[in-house]
Amino acid sequence: MGLQHLAEPFYQQLLNLIRSDGDFFSLTQALEHILYLYCYNEVLGTTGQDKIGTLLAEAFTRGLWLLESLGQIQGKDQQLLQGIKVLFETFLRCNISGGRQLNLNRDEFINILQRTNTDSTQTHLLRGAACGVLWSLNAAPTEHVLLDLRSCAQPNMIGDFLTGLFCLAREVVQRHPDLLLNIDELITSFDEETFLEALPALHLAFTYFTPREKHNIASTLTKAWGNVEKGAVVGD
Repeated sequence: MGLQHLAEPFYQQLLNLIRSDGDFFSLTQALEHILYLYCYNEVLGTTGQDKIGTLLAEAFTRGLWLLESLGQIQGKDQQLLQGIKVLFETFLRCNISGGRQLNLNRDEFINILQRTNTDSTQTHLLRGAACGVLWSLNAAPTEHVLLDLRSCAQPNMIGDFLTGLFCLAREVVQRHPDLLLNIDELITSFDEETFLEALPALHLAFTYFTPREKHNIASTLTKAWGNVEKGAVVGD
């Protein structure tokens, strides 16, 4: 409400709630609101405010800890991806040149994501999302991403992995045609039954691209196939 002179007890209560919250989803929902106040809300004068920044840093650190201890969560795919996106956006906005500096721990952020990415007990969706963040931060080479893709090549895995990867690294994916060609190679190796099993999750993964981006992906693939026919589309 902009009543900052009345907010001191509220700040302390929020800080206590953040430190005691054991739910990754509620915590990252709160983080999203705090990020908005700190980075975007100029009308009420909270942008860049030190106390809001303290809340943001605490929520970010708590969110990372909860992510690593999350385990296999079922039925909350979109909430999970949104939570990771908020953590990633917080890091980008508040810890990289040009953003508001909060000195968030880059090494800790990357190390947790690396452990999550390589944890075979985690869901393929989460491993793909962690891989996407690492790739976007240049903390994982393309060769590593391709190896991850190959390790999730089974029809019940590949779509979930790509959904996480595309959600968190959509722009990076389009700059690396070698990834698209590897995906194409894996999919074309499926027989009809296997392809139909993988299709629903693959379709969901490609919904993260806009129509123009799908057209560019299609152009990349048709050139690789030696097919210059116009009008090819991905996902039909």
